Amino acid sequence: MNRLLRTTVIGSYGRPTWLWAAKEQVRAGAFGAGDFGETLDDAVRMAIQDQEEAGVDLITDGEMRREGFTLSFYERLGAVRKEAPSRRAGPLGYDTMPVYYLEGRIDAPQGLGIREEFRQARPLALKPLKVGCPGPLTLLPRLPPVGGESTAEVTKVAREVAAVINRELKGLVEDGAEWIQVDEPALTRVTSEEPHRYPSSPSLRIEPAQAVSLLNEAIAGVKAHITVHFCFGSYYSLHRSKRTYRPLLPALFDLRADALAIEFGNRELAELELLREFPPDKEIVAGLIDVKSYYVERPEDVAERVRRALKFVAPDRLWVSPDCGFRFVPRWLARDKLRNMVAGVERVRGECKKS
Repeated sequence: MNRLLRTTVIGSYGRPTWLWAAKEQVRAGAFGAGDFGETLDDAVRMAIQDQEEAGVDLITDGEMRREGFTLSFYERLGAVRKEAPSRRAGPLGYDTMPVYYLEGRIDAPQGLGIREEFRQARPLALKPLKVGCPGPLTLLPRLPPVGGESTAEVTKVAREVAAVINRELKGLVEDGAEWIQVDEPALTRVTSEEPHRYPSSPSLRIEPAQAVSLLNEAIAGVKAHITVHFCFGSYYSLHRSKRTYRPLLPALFDLRADALAIEFGNRELAELELLREFPPDKEIVAGLIDVKSYYVERPEDVAERVRRALKFVAPDRLWVSPDCGFRFVPRWLARDKLRNMVAGVERVRGECKKS
């Protein structure tokens, strides 16, 4: 793997047309479990091949086996009851997703299924494979606490989820995973003030330091290279929180992670200067590719963004990635963006080697 200006992706990859069609067939009852399993196997191979052909250094399985970003996991948590969202008509959004009400203590005796995903994908990858897992705060919005939404109740549920995640991550290390990413976009929604409440979604009224502490519980003792990804939401290209990282500092610096993956591309590199404040022991995965835009960044666009990031982060600490996953991006667009991302990074990598 390159030592300067490495490239990676965040997690999900663009679904091919035939996978969308296959899901329609599943819903219509035309596919059996074996039929769809074969389809998902092919989708994982496709995602890995596209990333490797684009030249990405650290790849994923495209999260092809997952239903949405988090929905695959709730029914594995045990004591939950699924209910329809309060709003079903109109445009899709965060308030049109189902809610899972707690009916007891959270547990996942059969795990979250991420270990199985990794075992199936690892033999297919020629390049290092990163595996992603949603964080405890990100799973909370679909889990209204039984005892109300006080800070104590939210924290209690989050700690139970963190324990489940911690077991899954340690299991992944046992299976041979060396690169793990915890996806915690909800970290940008924590606040000590009363936030806007989405229908069917609890608030995250806790201090940033408490949120970081909960996340540290989820990754404690996991012997792998740990990246924590946080952004402002991307469900159908919709943001979910006020787009500033400043309120999270300096609490964010206490995350016991090797790398922090941060969204910049969609905001035209706003707050890029904050990177000069980050501790030198933290690698930065700078999101420089906008996954919410149909504009395909040219290699020269990417190169210029990388040069701006290098004003604040040394090339051996800087990774380049898209802002977020490509789940809501057509495959052709995801592929073109990745190819140009790598081409732009290679231009600047050559400049770094000469200097």
